[in-house]
Amino acid sequence: MFNKIRFGPFLLLIIILFHLVNNLIWFSQDGNQYLGCETVFHLQRAFEIFSQNNNASLTHAKISRIAQVKTKVTSGIPSTYAAVSANLADLFNINFLSLKPLNIIYLFLIILFTYLIGKNLKDEQTGLFAAFLVSFYPMVYGLSRKFSPVIALTAIVCAAYYLLIKSKNFKDTKYSIILGITGFLGLIIHPLFLFFICGGLIYSAYAIIRYKDKSATLRTVNLFFCVIIMLLSVTIIYDNYAHLSSGITETLQEMRITLTTYSKNFVGNADKAKDDLFIFASPDDSCPCTQFSDRGLNLRCFSFYLFQLFDSASPFLFIIFLISLILYARDKGCREKPLLFLWIFLSYFLLTLLPRKWGRFYAPALPAAAIISACQIMSIKKEHLKNFLAAVIMIIAVTQFFIYSYVFAPYTPYPGLIKESLSAHKPVPANYNRIAQEIMESMNNNAAADKKIGLFDITTSSGRFSEDWYDDLTYYFQILLKLHSKTNASFHLHWNLSSRGLEKNKYIFLIIIKDRNSVFEENLFSRYSLSNRYLLQPADLDVLVYVDKFYILTQSHPPSHL
Repeated sequence: MFNKIRFGPFLLLIIILFHLVNNLIWFSQDGNQYLGCETVFHLQRAFEIFSQNNNASLTHAKISRIAQVKTKVTSGIPSTYAAVSANLADLFNINFLSLKPLNIIYLFLIILFTYLIGKNLKDEQTGLFAAFLVSFYPMVYGLSRKFSPVIALTAIVCAAYYLLIKSKNFKDTKYSIILGITGFLGLIIHPLFLFFICGGLIYSAYAIIRYKDKSATLRTVNLFFCVIIMLLSVTIIYDNYAHLSSGITETLQEMRITLTTYSKNFVGNADKAKDDLFIFASPDDSCPCTQFSDRGLNLRCFSFYLFQLFDSASPFLFIIFLISLILYARDKGCREKPLLFLWIFLSYFLLTLLPRKWGRFYAPALPAAAIISACQIMSIKKEHLKNFLAAVIMIIAVTQFFIYSYVFAPYTPYPGLIKESLSAHKPVPANYNRIAQEIMESMNNNAAADKKIGLFDITTSSGRFSEDWYDDLTYYFQILLKLHSKTNASFHLHWNLSSRGLEKNKYIFLIIIKDRNSVFEENLFSRYSLSNRYLLQPADLDVLVYVDKFYILTQSHPPSHL
């Protein structure tokens, strides 16, 4: 079947169109899609840039704001991904809430470079099958539906390894320079790029030292300049040397603690560690991260990304990879085997040493897993067996794609180890955008141009959100309110509500997100009137809108809703 194919680009186009159509269908189902993990964090950054763009009057001024990628690093992650997304949306006149479909660009790059790597390491059929596999790994297509820089990181890692192979261990100067530029971009997208590319650089350095020839000097110079170009990125990411030095020192210290700390509890020393040993990431990575206590020489720490790989690739495709990995070590038909091993295993080890772990962090290793699997499937000598096995894998991969995407709702408890991984993130009917729009339409119709709005989150239970991230809903709601505001309204976000605070700030409007059963003190809103009440679905939270009584009385034409 695959060995008769001679129109690879056409098949790649079919794969990307398949995911494009399904992502658009997926996004069309109004849902709580922006919440969780770092999503709102990056969305806020993108909104700030998007708002600045819309305030710029000239096209060249808007385009020049691509310089926002130079926003200094906060919480360890630069703003590059958010800036590029916001500028692309503005450049092509795309609605801000449609930023995530732009991820199809990164998914296309992942598919393309996986194909090119497989083709260069073995043949075109291997490249095509690897491209198919990586696109149907739940973590990969799941991240394409999420506003997270990891999808861009995965694409840039794939591009870097392709360029490394094309450079022939830095023998080719042109590809070496392009690799350096790619590495520069990779590091300003996400610092974890270094963890994934260092294996390739070590492999090339070892090859230069071991196999000395007439081009050894040229290769060494190319490698040196490639690394220098990559590391120039720190001038953008960090404010100063002290900041950079402090970050490196802290990271090395964390790694040292992990390697030198022994836990008597073999499965980890965090609360409920035994129950949490088998935690799986859904396709868009909704699993909680490990806490700082979950490190050291224990099973939980060193098996975390193994179980994430199990779920990120799906149980079925993970088993295919595991069998292929064993056979791949003995196969002489694939070139540059140590390169793929370092891509997978060195990054695994380095990520494991970090105290805080997320399943999505290991996503850039999935293309290597797909290539290894494809190499072994396409190495089967019996033509009928190879075609049959490839067809079965493709049918099951496509079938589980639709099950993960459209059948199972998120956070549904399924008994058993494998079934638990099926609790994929399907869009859940939600009304956040509609409610925010209604609230701001009422306020926009008001006579005053400047409005001081207090947004309060007093939720006491996390509900469907993890304990660390439930306030993402409020951040997201604030973005939606700003998005629909057509006046110079100012928003002030708070996490507690008191009569002293209300008297001091004298807000015109109050927007309060609370649990349905939360009760306020009796005289808290003595100078306010309740205007509207909404219910957020599916979080079962009330949104209360209060308006200053005196403000209403002074308006000659008060709005109908307020």
